[in-house]
Amino acid sequence: MYLRGAAGVASDGVYLGDLGYQGRDWAQHWLDHYGVKLLTKAAYPSRAGKRWLSGLRQIVETVNGWLEDRFGLHFPRARTAWGFQTRLAAKLAAFNMVVLFNHLIGRPPFMAIELWAQ
Repeated sequence: MYLRGAAGVASDGVYLGDLGYQGRDWAQHWLDHYGVKLLTKAAYPSRAGKRWLSGLRQIVETVNGWLEDRFGLHFPRARTAWGFQTRLAAKLAAFNMVVLFNHLIGRPPFMAIELWAQ
């Protein structure tokens, strides 16, 4: 059983994965079940290609870090699947608002917002 609905709507795009997802079996799984191509550093023989992909993965890891550290994604304290989805949606909306606010005032996207002034 695959939880395709839990990952959203299938896309024909390209997904970025870390080296834990390298190999033909993983690539075939993602293509067969989700209709996407999975890229890892193993797919790029050149150093420049690996550096480029690492830069993109760094953005993903930064977003994950924000959601885990600042928005408590590790412990959502939801009692039902619906409650989890609701809390996750609220956390993602809050994160997007932080990034948008930073963009509007000309700050780096992942800069922390201090709402209380000292």
